[in-house]
Amino acid sequence: MLDGVTMLLDKKALGKTQKLLAAFPSVLAKSLALAILEIAKVVQTQAKRSLTDEGAIDLGALRASLHIVVLGPLTVLVGTPSEYAAPVEFGTVGHFVKVENVPGLREWLVRHKIPQGESRTYFYVHPKPKPFMQPAWLMGVAMAPTTVQHAVDLAFAAVEKHLA
Repeated sequence: MLDGVTMLLDKKALGKTQKLLAAFPSVLAKSLALAILEIAKVVQTQAKRSLTDEGAIDLGALRASLHIVVLGPLTVLVGTPSEYAAPVEFGTVGHFVKVENVPGLREWLVRHKIPQGESRTYFYVHPKPKPFMQPAWLMGVAMAPTTVQHAVDLAFAAVEKHLA
């Protein structure tokens, strides 16, 4: 004990603080889950926008396959099961493709007035990288601190309002 120090204990305030601390984890978890889902939706939207802006795809199948999967209370995944997502994101080495093996390629060749589009069997492609997930992920990373702080503030406000 320190000499000359007087300690007053406000039991009502202490009880209110204990209730606040007891209620806070579940309210915070719900608030954070909503914030993380909000970030995931922004990432998904930006990835779709990047695909469109980069002209990375013509038929929209990759864009349509971008989904948000909830893996746990505070864990989400934004991605695609598409087998050609990585080649679009990172590019590929030049190679020949058989036109019949690529759905929609023959129509694409004709639509873009590429010579011999009707009779061509093989087509040389050398796709350059057209990142769509990385810019979206960077946007999510940039907005995360503010979004998470807002979620924490909302959780505190909700608990305080409930206990008032």
